[in-house]
Amino acid sequence: MSRSAAALLAFALSAAAAPWVRASGAPETEVRSVVDTGHAGSVRDLGFDASRGLLFSAGDDGTVRVWETDGTLSRKLQVSQLAAESIAVNPVAPQVAAVVSDGTGSHFLAVWDWEKERPVFQQPLNEQPLFLRFSAAGTYLMYGESSWQSLHVLRASDWAAVPFHPEGFGIVAFAELSRSEKTIMTYLVSGRLAYWDLASGQQSLDLPCVPYLTSLRMSSDRRWLVGSTSREIVLVDALTGSVKSRAALEGAASLDVSPTSDEVACISAGGRITRYAITPDGLQPEPGLPRAPAPISLLRWADDALLAAEPDGSLHRLSPAGEDVKFGKDALARLTGLDAAHGMVALGSPDWVRVFATDLLTGARTPTFIRSLSARGPFGAASALSFVAGAKLLAWRADGGPPALSQLDVSSLSGPGSASGAFQPMPSAFKTPLVDMRSAGADALLGIGNAGLIQLTDQATGTSRFELRVPGAGSVVAVSATELVVGRNAAAAPGGSLLRVNTRTGETVSLADRNAFTYGLAFGAPGPTDRPQLYSVGVDAAGATNLVLHEGSLFEKDSLLASVPEEDLDVSLALDPDTRVLYATLGRDRVVSWDGRQAKSVVLENAAPRRLVARDGLLYSLNKDSTVTVSDSATGASLAEIYLFSDGEWCTLFRDGRYAASTGGDIHVKVYADGAPVKATEEYRLRIEGE
Repeated sequence: MSRSAAALLAFALSAAAAPWVRASGAPETEVRSVVDTGHAGSVRDLGFDASRGLLFSAGDDGTVRVWETDGTLSRKLQVSQLAAESIAVNPVAPQVAAVVSDGTGSHFLAVWDWEKERPVFQQPLNEQPLFLRFSAAGTYLMYGESSWQSLHVLRASDWAAVPFHPEGFGIVAFAELSRSEKTIMTYLVSGRLAYWDLASGQQSLDLPCVPYLTSLRMSSDRRWLVGSTSREIVLVDALTGSVKSRAALEGAASLDVSPTSDEVACISAGGRITRYAITPDGLQPEPGLPRAPAPISLLRWADDALLAAEPDGSLHRLSPAGEDVKFGKDALARLTGLDAAHGMVALGSPDWVRVFATDLLTGARTPTFIRSLSARGPFGAASALSFVAGAKLLAWRADGGPPALSQLDVSSLSGPGSASGAFQPMPSAFKTPLVDMRSAGADALLGIGNAGLIQLTDQATGTSRFELRVPGAGSVVAVSATELVVGRNAAAAPGGSLLRVNTRTGETVSLADRNAFTYGLAFGAPGPTDRPQLYSVGVDAAGATNLVLHEGSLFEKDSLLASVPEEDLDVSLALDPDTRVLYATLGRDRVVSWDGRQAKSVVLENAAPRRLVARDGLLYSLNKDSTVTVSDSATGASLAEIYLFSDGEWCTLFRDGRYAASTGGDIHVKVYADGAPVKATEEYRLRIEGE
């Protein structure tokens, strides 16, 4: 381990072992900071913890966010790099269960301790559950699947499965336990309500009911079961299975029953909110319905108010009188570029680029300075970033538009303070929209465009040195001054998915490879060896994703370093030039490292990386919600989280609860000391050089 990595590890361990101590000499205070911003993308589900007065939201960005009743963000849990589709909140213990999905049929159950902000249980699922809920006493977690033995019951104390599979069961779309937790009620899709003894599996009641109800919710007094047929909502007497009332409502969805069990709220076509009172005569439309502030996709009751979500992720608190308090707006810039150099990190969105220099990135236990350089995005579109020789940051257009290059001088970061700069356009011989680009030596750029056009150009003049069109090509790397290796889809041309190219003669030679499609390449000398080694990631004929090492003078020997059985086209490779360790985001929420001797998993705290950059014993993770987590690569401990806002402002949260921020970024940071919100946060703000 390098000295810088060892110092960072010492910092991580010391920060984890003791809360931050105030400079005034006051007793130790447990401090945590959070950036008050909403989901990056839509909200998939809402849950309310009535005993604590907290709202939980799950989103496309893989986060579960915990909100105070006034709309202030309390916690952010990065539960996955996948979308969080549904959640259930334990009413007794600080636990939240989330179902996450990759959008292609793979689903997983993840349970988190939201107070300690860490996972406690996870397991794969066969499908998206028909329902997910904790029992009212918090003893069990239940979910149902579309199978004959549909119902699954997990004990929340140890997450062991409770064997409950009586004969003659069916597809369970909803279940609820009695207050004693001895009797379980199930609603079957076929249209039956059944009551069972949980311990023995013996059935005590079997009642006819309405079939194919969805969006099922139950009143807190367990008297009413409410569901939807998309064109109406149906109120069912849970004791008899009979229909108490129906109310025609086109597009009925996302309904909920009030905590007092006397009112139903539902979203109808167009995102309007409709409310009904539960009366002895059935469902009666409520007068004075609140005006929907915008098309609404989800709603939940919270005490005497309604909590609602817009499709863009914004949240609302609606009082019975119609007062609308909007919160949870996404304030972050959408990051498309990330790179790191010694002591520096660059983040880029279509509108803004920020470059930071700090001694935290070179081994300081606590940062003594943070310098910042800002610049307008050079293309007004998605761009990728790369540090190159000469204290320059290179940007290239990465949205499929016309090829364009620009560079920013970052030499001002060697001195104190913050500054602004401007990207300067660069000459370029690239002919097609760029798919990928990287440095090839000190003075050349290697790019690959759409339709497989590979070009090697002079960095200073932009003149072309070599070009070749390789059908199906998606990645390329220089392995010597005169040779390239191209990764491609073998279906586009015979000879395998790896091709060696001589830039002097134009000769091409296929390399032996186990993959049918190679889409990621890295080249370097890892660990204790100086032998050149090539790394590739791709998908084989069986659909497995493989991380492969290629060795030998002609890369004729290949070794499988790691593999997952499913197709994973989002793998990011990162080779640390300082520690010479390779990292790959292989599989769901997993990072694999290879140090030249062994491959092992690295668990990153507070990170669900979509892209990795490695430098100086640190890992920089670009997460799905457009935050960047800086982690110690040896332990996975999170050292800092970086946020770039859509207006160009920024903030950074540190492990000990303190934070640094630009003047405009400061307003987004909320600080909690011993669990209570701090009104004056300046005491916890790190004073940095240049202020």
